Amino acid sequence: MRRALQAIAASAAAAIISTAAMAEGQGKYNVSGTNVKDKSQYEGTATFTKTGQMTWRVVEDIGSESFEGFGIGDGKVIAVSFASDGSNTVALFIANPDGSYSGSWADEGDTEISTETLKPQ
Repeated sequence: MRRALQAIAASAAAAIISTAAMAEGQGKYNVSGTNVKDKSQYEGTATFTKTGQMTWRVVEDIGSESFEGFGIGDGKVIAVSFASDGSNTVALFIANPDGSYSGSWADEGDTEISTETLKPQ
């Protein structure tokens, strides 16, 4: 009985780890962030689409605005460049063990970094 429970626990742990790994990279995420310039909070969604072995298309929909970017990375770390309305933004997304991403970004000319968290849907 005890071995059976240990086997079930081990299987459950493996399933949890596998689920987190599957959430990494390509997919749709809920976004919550803070813009360092005005300390405003924002929410939206992000879609990561793999376009090559280590290239990505990233679209963030925040409020009524949509930001499309091009990125490079292995899924654990993705660097993305966004350009819109004459402004350039660079972002870095680092995967967490739970399948979410911690993101940092700055617009051209910024002296501080804004942050956001992306959680798989």
